[in-house]
Amino acid sequence: MSEKTSGTDAGGGAEKSHVTPKERRKVNPLVLEIIAVVLILLLGATAAYMISPSKEKGFSVIIYPSGGPGPISVYLDAGKNITLVVKATWNGDDVTDSENLTIGWMVDNATLGTLNPADNASTVFTAGRVNMSGVITCNITYVIDGISHNSQVIVNMIVEPPSWERFSITPDSRILIVNRPQTFSAEASDSLGDPISCDSVVWTVSGIPATNYTLSSTTGSSVDLLINVTGSGTLNATMTYSGSAYGNVTRTVTATFGVIQDYPRMTLTRTHITDGRMFTCSEPTVPLPWDYVVVYLTDGVNTVNWTLSTSDLNNGSYSVHTYGSQTLGTLVVSLNVIDMTGNGAVNASDVLTITTSNGKFNPAKSYMLTLIYPPTMDTIASNTFG
Repeated sequence: MSEKTSGTDAGGGAEKSHVTPKERRKVNPLVLEIIAVVLILLLGATAAYMISPSKEKGFSVIIYPSGGPGPISVYLDAGKNITLVVKATWNGDDVTDSENLTIGWMVDNATLGTLNPADNASTVFTAGRVNMSGVITCNITYVIDGISHNSQVIVNMIVEPPSWERFSITPDSRILIVNRPQTFSAEASDSLGDPISCDSVVWTVSGIPATNYTLSSTTGSSVDLLINVTGSGTLNATMTYSGSAYGNVTRTVTATFGVIQDYPRMTLTRTHITDGRMFTCSEPTVPLPWDYVVVYLTDGVNTVNWTLSTSDLNNGSYSVHTYGSQTLGTLVVSLNVIDMTGNGAVNASDVLTITTSNGKFNPAKSYMLTLIYPPTMDTIASNTFG
């Protein structure tokens, strides 16, 4: 039996290399690294493909305002409205083929409210003046390739009592006269505009010592306030409302006031002029800027008025301002004001002139010119003529 050796052959040729099966199984490490990198890349791409979102297959419907498939619950004040919208998709794409899409909205109890329109993707539900719950149903059918696909969305609608929306005092600001009562009233209404009783309102005063004011009552929808000193403060109205779906609600509103010793008074001396009447002022009992004068003219049936302004009559010297024409019955009348010193306030010898442009004052009628002090709505002066 011959021995196997490695070396030159009998013919003296070159040496040959013999690789054993075990040695053939050894692979270059660089090749292994390349294969590993390729596998990682392939597996990564596969994983990314596997986790990437895909469009939903088939027919589906979502509803807004939730943006989900439903059912949803909606809370709404009585008398208010909300827009409901359904969106249909086929294989993840919006359905725009309206000819093959049928939508129908229904409410299980007509007392709950109304839907308008009832056959559109978007509808407005208007709640009734009720306190109740009910169900709104939207049925959607989509026909494609002769096959009908149906879906239904449910809205649980909870209609709650009207909320408390408005609470105020009238007047909300006033100049008071010392020792003269002023009536203030509280008003409230709900989200439907219906009045809410203010019989339980509690009244308090801030800014004036308790010994210097009198309230005709501390509770009720209105109160008379009398103050015996000059100054300023607030009248406060507090009420608790128990008709809300959110439990008892308490609110406080305020009215501001100032108190003066007296309102201004003066006299008007009338002079007949060709196209009207001229009225000369006396010195007011207290300083009176033109801003605090409103002029009224009436013929017993019709009334016009002009609101005067300090800025129109304060140029520092003789100031004249004409206020717009107005129609008093059949007459067109204008007001002309002269501030003799141009100081922006009423003084002795200042003049108001009422003129007509299309006729004369009827001597058979009784006309009255009245100057009103807006902070208290008192009459500063008046004059009757015919």
